[in-house]
Amino acid sequence: MHLSIVLSLCAFVGQVVAGSGSTETNGQSHNVSFVNKHNYYFDVDGHVVNSVNGKVDWIDEQYFWIVNASLSYSSKDLVNWYRNPTELFNISEPVNAKACSGIFGSCDRPKVIYNEKTSKYVLMAFAAPGSEPGIPVFTSDYLTHGYTFQGHLIQKTWWYGQGVEDLSLAVIDGEGYVIYTTWDMISAIVTDGSLGSIWPAFSQTVVIEKLTDDFLNSTGESSIVIQQGGDFPVTTNSSNLVDGQVESPDLFRRGDWWYMVGSGTCSFCNGTTTVAYRSKSWKGPWTFQFVDSDLTCGGQGMGVMTVPRANNDEAEFLYQADRPSIAPLGLGYTGGAIGHGFWKLNFNPDGSISKIDCSPDAQTTVQAPISSKDIPTTGLATTATDGSGNNKDYWAESNYPSTWFYQTWTSSKSGNLSSVGINLGAISPNQPLAVFVFRYPHDADFTAPFFKWETLGWAPVTADNVTVSLDVVKVSVGASVKKGDRLGFALTVGYPMKKAPSLPRSSPTASVWGYLMTDQVEDGHILYVLNKSHVSFQEGYESPVRVLEERELKWYARVD
Repeated sequence: MHLSIVLSLCAFVGQVVAGSGSTETNGQSHNVSFVNKHNYYFDVDGHVVNSVNGKVDWIDEQYFWIVNASLSYSSKDLVNWYRNPTELFNISEPVNAKACSGIFGSCDRPKVIYNEKTSKYVLMAFAAPGSEPGIPVFTSDYLTHGYTFQGHLIQKTWWYGQGVEDLSLAVIDGEGYVIYTTWDMISAIVTDGSLGSIWPAFSQTVVIEKLTDDFLNSTGESSIVIQQGGDFPVTTNSSNLVDGQVESPDLFRRGDWWYMVGSGTCSFCNGTTTVAYRSKSWKGPWTFQFVDSDLTCGGQGMGVMTVPRANNDEAEFLYQADRPSIAPLGLGYTGGAIGHGFWKLNFNPDGSISKIDCSPDAQTTVQAPISSKDIPTTGLATTATDGSGNNKDYWAESNYPSTWFYQTWTSSKSGNLSSVGINLGAISPNQPLAVFVFRYPHDADFTAPFFKWETLGWAPVTADNVTVSLDVVKVSVGASVKKGDRLGFALTVGYPMKKAPSLPRSSPTASVWGYLMTDQVEDGHILYVLNKSHVSFQEGYESPVRVLEERELKWYARVD
C-alpha cells in the first residue's frame, strides 16, 4: 500500500497556528506518507474523490475536502475519505442563485473557516466581475451543510470589472483573513491595450484583507502581495511581472514568518509554476521566490493545510495541487478525472521554501492527528472481500477498447457473490460496454483455444450509468461461490468477445473508455489481455490471449 500509513499512534495535546480554524487537538496521531506517483484518492465506496479546485483543511477536528456548494468529503485520518451526503447549500434556491450570479459567477471554489467567537462556520466563494464589488458570504451552524446567504463582503481593493476568481480564508491567532486575486477579466474581453496579444491574458495580483470579529466583512486593513519595491497595478514596466500573474493564493504563518503561496496563472493546464512570498508581517514588505519543480509536478497549487502537531512541536504544512496532466480522455478540467498531489513544505534557514521533489518515487510524510469525530472509515470498497485495494498508486489510461481486459482472482470466501465494482469512465458513450462476471476452472486453460467460462452475471454500461469521473460501475451478480474459486470479469464491446444480448458489435466509432491501472498486484490476481480483433494464433502457435505482467485494474468484489 503506497499511500503509506505508518501507524505510530501516539497520544498528544497541542495547539498551533491554523490555516482555516481551531487546531486544538486531543487524541492520537499517525504518520501519513504521500508518494508522487500516487495520483488518485478514493472515498470508502471506491469512487475517485471528485475534486477540481478543491482543498483539504483541518476544520472542526476533521479533515475537510471542500469541492463546491454541492460536494465535500470528510476524513478522520487523512486516508479514508467519506463523501458527505448533504450539500453545503442549494445553489438553485433564488436567494443563492442571485448571490452567485453574474458574468463568470458560480460561487465556485468555496472555502470555509470557523469563528470561535460566534460559533459559526463561514463560507466565501468566487466573486464574479461586474459593476459592484462583493464576495458572497454564507454561514452555518454545521460544517458540512446548512449554509445560508448573509450578504456580500465589500473588498477594499476593487475597480470596475475586477472580480475574485480565487480566494482562501485563514484564521491566525484568532484573527480572520480573506486572501484573493484581483481578477481583471474585463480587460481581457474589452482590451485597453495593456495586455499582450498572447499573454498575459489578464492581470491577477493577490490581496490580503483582515476580517471583522464576526468574519463577515472586511475591516479595511489590507496588504497588496508584491515583491518589495514593486508596484500595483502591475504593468509592462513593473520590476516583477510575476506579481500580476498569481492565482489560487493561500496564507499561513510559521514562527515569525508569514507566507502567501500561490500558483501561476493557467486554466486547467498540465502544470504551472508555484510561487511564494514571505514577510515578518502580513502587511509586508514581501520577498518573492519560485518554489516549483517540473511545473509543480504536473499540477496547479490549491493551497496549504496547516497540520496540527503535539507538545509545541513545529507545525507541518501540506501543499496541495490538482494534477490535470494525468487525466485520461482529454479531461484535464473535469472532476474525478484529474489527479491530486500532496507535498510537505520544507524550509531553509533564511525562511525560504525548498523546491518540491517531483521524482515519481519521492515520498513526503506528515504526522497527522486522528479525529475523534464519528466519520465513516469503511464502505463498499474498503470492506470488500476481494479487490485491487483502495489506497494504491493508480494511474489512468484510456486506450480501451484497443485492448480487451479480463481481470481474474481467487475468491477468498464462500458465500453469495453479490456484486463487483470497477472504476470506469467515458464521455457520452455512443456504444454500450458490457461487463461479464464469470468463473473458470484453471489458469492454464484461460489462454487456450475454445476456452469457455461459466457466466455468473453481466450488466450493460451506458451513458446512464457511467461518468467522466472514473467512478465505480457496480455489477450486481447474486451467484454462489466457494473459497478458492477462480473468478473474473471481462470488459466487452461485442464480437469477438462473449456477446451480450442486445449489444451491437464493435465499430470504428465505438467509444473510448477510461480505467485505472496499478503495478502493485495482489497475490493470485492475473490480468489477461487480448489485442483488438486478434483472434488467431500469434507468432506461430502462441495464444493471442496473454498475461499483462505486473498490472491490475481497480476493482472490488463482495461476497456476503
